[in-house]
Amino acid sequence: MMAVRSAEAVSVALLFALAFFCARFLLDRLVYKPLAVYLFNVKPSMMMNDEARQAKIVKFSESIWKLTYYASVQAWVLMIIKQEPWSLDTMQYFDGWPNQPIAFHSITFLRRHSEFPTTLYYMFNTMLLTLLVFHMYWGKLICMMIMRQLNNKGQVTDDVRSGKRIFLWC
Repeated sequence: MMAVRSAEAVSVALLFALAFFCARFLLDRLVYKPLAVYLFNVKPSMMMNDEARQAKIVKFSESIWKLTYYASVQAWVLMIIKQEPWSLDTMQYFDGWPNQPIAFHSITFLRRHSEFPTTLYYMFNTMLLTLLVFHMYWGKLICMMIMRQLNNKGQVTDDVRSGKRIFLWC
């Protein structure tokens, strides 16, 4: 039974991926690019060269696709939330709080396993090593700022942190 559900889920995911690809292609060719050409063919933009106009058309197409995608996802989420009984009645927002029921999947996710202390140990050590690297980098920047200030006899010059890239071995 579980294998059938996972096979259906994979097929639905592949179908959605194909549908998004086709929708993006069709909307880009039939709606977004003609709209961009129409919007960028006004008099002030005639002064742009073809490369700049093409770059603006591509950027417009990308931006309008993102707008379409996020607006459709937001509309879908709002349609799902509207089906919940608490979405229209604000008195039900905190009904039974703080004793809210917890889902079965949340219980299995929140349960601490036997490998939790080991994982915590590695995460803590990784954070310490990252902090050590940051301190080494900041120390090098401070030393470079002091040396530059001494070489310039106290005169203010450009900032060490901007401009060329500075690595620990430089």
